[in-house]
Amino acid sequence: MFQGHRPRIALLPIIFILICAGCTDPTGPGIDDYSFVTAVAFFDENGNGVQDDQERTLFPGSQISVLGLERQVIPQTTTGEAIIPFVPAGEQTLVLNEETLPPYFQTNGLLIRVPQDSAARFPVTLPIGVNTLHSYMAFGDSITDDAGYISLLAERLRGHFGRAQVINEGFQNALSRDGAWRIDAVLRRWRPACTLIMFGTNDWNEIECVHEFPGFTIDSLRTIIQETKATQSLPFIATFPPANPANWRIPAARNEWVSRMNALIRQLAAEEGAVLVEVHDAFIQTGDLSQLFDDHVHPNDRGYEIIANQFFEAITQPRGGSNPPVPGI
Repeated sequence: MFQGHRPRIALLPIIFILICAGCTDPTGPGIDDYSFVTAVAFFDENGNGVQDDQERTLFPGSQISVLGLERQVIPQTTTGEAIIPFVPAGEQTLVLNEETLPPYFQTNGLLIRVPQDSAARFPVTLPIGVNTLHSYMAFGDSITDDAGYISLLAERLRGHFGRAQVINEGFQNALSRDGAWRIDAVLRRWRPACTLIMFGTNDWNEIECVHEFPGFTIDSLRTIIQETKATQSLPFIATFPPANPANWRIPAARNEWVSRMNALIRQLAAEEGAVLVEVHDAFIQTGDLSQLFDDHVHPNDRGYEIIANQFFEAITQPRGGSNPPVPGI
């Protein structure tokens, strides 16, 4: 999506000083002493603090408020603006709650004076260093290499952000430790803004990972996340999907192992500050796993659509209090 080399910017809460034009007496009770104020958060792709013509991605779900005032904010889903009613005359401070932004997005320290009849614009950025904006590297085994979810995800991301490139770095029969050995080279080759990690399915075939649980899986995934953060790419790690219980090649013990491993992956994501992508539970919630596979482990079109949806939601939806820290900060 976005191409760009940007310097790191000191991170401070974003503050706008709003001047209510035409409000003459801040202590008086007249209706002219109040106004409706509009504000909008936009994706400042080049980090210059100004909404340029090509920067059309807005965050209509972001929470913008007047500091010290309890006011119901009226979101405008079509324009992306927030309308704040009955703001008193005089200088007012508007704030944006970063927990209402998608993961890793953040505001930059700013002080702006705007007239009453124009929108306060909050620039929002991604801390990706010299990595390539709007690029996503899908990193995994044959479930990734099959490319079943990649085109679906790319289409949805382009619809949301305007631009997106999803790079396929999956490889057949790979174990999680293969990913740990390989991650540094592919990160430096592509410099992706975000790295989408889904490894572990094939580790079931390794005696060490089954009989000496969890074997090398979690250590390998931890290495992948840490290497990703070291290059200022933003890590998203998926729980791996269950295997097809209707296939004769899958014993019941395998999906029990999958569930145990995914519990550790959830813990790992929290420990390392990576965004968790809940693929496993999304499969389970369909109620009939047999309808989601082409064979014993590879999803069909319906299964890949679930994976694409889970990654899309993780990338674009507000994460609340779980918004991860910025890598390297």
